[in-house]
Amino acid sequence: MGVDEIGTLTALKSLRREVIDPAIGEYRGRLVKTTGDGMLVEFPSAVDAVTCAMVVQDKIAAVSGSTDPKIAFRIGINVGDIIVDDDDIFGDGVNVAARLENECEPGKVFVSGQVHDQVRGKTPFEFADLGERTLKNIDRPVRIYAVRSEHSPSSAVRAEPTSTVSAASPNASNPVPFPDKPSIAVLPFTNMSSDPEQEYFADGMTEDLITSLSKIRDLLVIARNSTFTYKGKAVDIKQVGRELDVRYVLEGSVRRAGNRIRITGQLIETATGSHVWADRWDSELEDIFELQDQITARIHNAIGGTLVKTEATRARQSGLANVQAWQLRIQAWDGFHRWDREGCLRGVDLGRRATEIDPTESDGYTVTAGCLYAIASSGWTTTGQQAMSEALALASRAVNLDPGNAVAHTLLGMTLLSFDRHDEAVSHVKRGSELSPGSYSCSLGTAMVLGYCGEPKDSLNWFEVIFRINPRDPRLYAAQQSMCVPLFALDRYEEVVKAAQGVMRQIPNWTEAFTMQAAAYAKLGRLIEAGTAVEHLREIDPEYSVKRALRRHPYRDAADRDKLAGALRQAGIS
Repeated sequence: MGVDEIGTLTALKSLRREVIDPAIGEYRGRLVKTTGDGMLVEFPSAVDAVTCAMVVQDKIAAVSGSTDPKIAFRIGINVGDIIVDDDDIFGDGVNVAARLENECEPGKVFVSGQVHDQVRGKTPFEFADLGERTLKNIDRPVRIYAVRSEHSPSSAVRAEPTSTVSAASPNASNPVPFPDKPSIAVLPFTNMSSDPEQEYFADGMTEDLITSLSKIRDLLVIARNSTFTYKGKAVDIKQVGRELDVRYVLEGSVRRAGNRIRITGQLIETATGSHVWADRWDSELEDIFELQDQITARIHNAIGGTLVKTEATRARQSGLANVQAWQLRIQAWDGFHRWDREGCLRGVDLGRRATEIDPTESDGYTVTAGCLYAIASSGWTTTGQQAMSEALALASRAVNLDPGNAVAHTLLGMTLLSFDRHDEAVSHVKRGSELSPGSYSCSLGTAMVLGYCGEPKDSLNWFEVIFRINPRDPRLYAAQQSMCVPLFALDRYEEVVKAAQGVMRQIPNWTEAFTMQAAAYAKLGRLIEAGTAVEHLREIDPEYSVKRALRRHPYRDAADRDKLAGALRQAGIS
């Protein structure tokens, strides 16, 4: 409940009496039970549930702004079958609501996809699709929306208050302000082919265009992981513009029949929904890269700026005319983006096959190195050091083949960091971000390496870029975890705690989140909470030690290493 527990309890009772209980009654809710400082409420419809939740949040925000301590609630809403036992309710519908509340940010309302589908268009609210997430003890992924709208027969609402502290990461719905320059989101191109196996081909086209556009310095490009949350959905372009805070959206389709392809594209201004241009390209498959070049140039010319060399041009010049190898590479990148053991192992196999077919193309070595890096750093192999060494060799070869490959430079820097070659790591990630200033991958690599290498303020500046260009990434927890590193170096321990909590809401068993949280609690003098974090850490990894922590957190400066080691020992890790 925070530092002032008596004051918090008094404030909570006041909010219950003046705001929460009256709102529950007004919207026909039934308070099932309280759970410590949380509560479970049942409503006859999801519209009532969502409207009540939003009214409560608005009133609490208004009241709490002038009170101390300040209280913020997390509210999760789900609809589903329930079991009634006397005055209590149980069942999957309740369990999902509880997990949604755990995922929710303070002061917000998160709802399930079922709620969204039933309420859409029936309230004045809007909702941001946060993608599917795996929730603890729930046997299926659940799609989550941050409120703006919902409806259903029986709606379970769970709410839990938390003391408000400084946010450790920007809110995705309130992007970091950037200089006034054109911004664009490339939505996943639709596969119009009769063969569903060609889906990767359309995805590859989309990713290549994002990569190309990210090289343009006067253009802000939303990252692939955010735009792909719209894949397979009928979207409202104006709503996409609001959710991603972009001026333009590119959408299109790809149809492949044998060696012939047809690509359509529409560049749309999000404020008005009007088309800036729409076009169609018909070509042989071997001309795919020239078409990508034409589309990129068309976009850049349409929204201002001078024509630049794009990724497609670079690819052709370095021998990417081998379409078979390109198709293997885009499938390998798909495995990398899945970021699971099976996908990355498949990516390694496909990447190696691509380099055998086209050994002169840098990107084949880059994607293979990326998948090996993911396997090694995630602990998906017992030969992690060998996998990381191979990733280093492949990334080096990729850079030697093409010094203009931004992602290869970034990946090389990240692998060098694993071998404590800090100065070289910094040099390569900075080169990567210079070559492709709008790339999410390059921004994240730069932020991570600088955080460990004595440049924490610059690292946090790059995290601002990350949250701006990739606001809807379902795996944003990776950025939150990496952000703990510079925050800890800067003694911003409360923010470390909050960032680690954000990670745990999505990945409950991530060891390094507990590591950084335990260290931060120790530095704050909150040793009981530090000890609790250590207990969770030992449940996951009974052999965890200070030595292992320093190996996983390769700070360059001795002062940072000593500070982390001392804090962990104070928390109870030897």
